[in-house]
Amino acid sequence: MMRFKKSAHLLMILTLIFSISPVIPIQCEEPEHFRLIKVYWGTDQPIEVSPGDVATLTVVLRYEKSWSFRNLKAVLSLPEGFEAVGGNNESVTYYSGAVSMGSLLKLGFPIFISPNVEIGSYQANLTLEYYVSKHLIPEEELEVTFEVAGKPSIDVNAVNNGLYEGKQEILIILSNRGDAIAHNLKIKEAYSSTASVELRNATYI
Repeated sequence: MMRFKKSAHLLMILTLIFSISPVIPIQCEEPEHFRLIKVYWGTDQPIEVSPGDVATLTVVLRYEKSWSFRNLKAVLSLPEGFEAVGGNNESVTYYSGAVSMGSLLKLGFPIFISPNVEIGSYQANLTLEYYVSKHLIPEEELEVTFEVAGKPSIDVNAVNNGLYEGKQEILIILSNRGDAIAHNLKIKEAYSSTASVELRNATYI
């Protein structure tokens, strides 16, 4: 009888402890459907842009989920000073190919950069929308960071007016009228009134 009373008291104490203790739900964070891989100005290769330019902002994503789908709509909400080509502060593009786990998606957004924009880094919101088996997946948003770094603009002039056959010295003047520093200039060829200059990234002027 005594043992039964002790057991009953112990059960009551345990019940009281469990009733007082808060229940904390365990949250399992789902991995994002898409992972941001790369953001750059340009289509085939990265380029530098300046205020006043029209250029394509390329966003590369990797799909992380196991189910497959086709047709994705991507909307890039732009900060002040940037516009989609054709107007509006939202640039929209579509990816019509098949997407499966590990797929890399290259999305291009043609954008006008206002002449009033300052050199620096900017952020935009990328919203993705797609269907899996005719079911709309909840919109996923990613933060996209890009930079307006400016670019050099080199004027080249050869001062000597009369060149003659044979060995001689000529004076070549290079003027940078751009909004970024030009590095590693190399004179490729000189003519009677100008010269060709190679910049880094195989840019020729």
